[in-house]
Amino acid sequence: MDFYDNKLLEINLHLRYGLDENCLSNNLNIGCAIQAEFCVNQYGQFIYINDAMCCLTEYSREELLGMTLFDIDTSLVSQNWNDIWKLLKKNGSTKLLSHYQTKTNLTVNVSVSICYVKQNLVEFACAFVNHTILHQSSKQTTPA
Repeated sequence: MDFYDNKLLEINLHLRYGLDENCLSNNLNIGCAIQAEFCVNQYGQFIYINDAMCCLTEYSREELLGMTLFDIDTSLVSQNWNDIWKLLKKNGSTKLLSHYQTKTNLTVNVSVSICYVKQNLVEFACAFVNHTILHQSSKQTTPA
């Protein structure tokens, strides 16, 4: 997929944050993709989540749509996101290495490719997530 080609996102911008989830799923076939994928607005709020992202994070779609990227990404804070958003607007896309915290407190190391989209004055970013290694984020003690 060419992250610089925003023509891939020919969507109807009339629903919440301008995204029509059915249209995204139909046009990009990302709804049931194996790869975790999501879209966020400029404030880091989730506006679209595919099934694989729900599986990866262990949150339901409804839960994630009520959260921000900062709620699961332990590498990001809002200031970092502001810098990333500016970079996205300037370059069109970027790649990040990050850590996602799952609902059951696992840390998932991920590589994320993010592309910036602007359609009819609505700005958002679509992210494509590749996870690598799972490990417990809390220390476990071993019996002596």
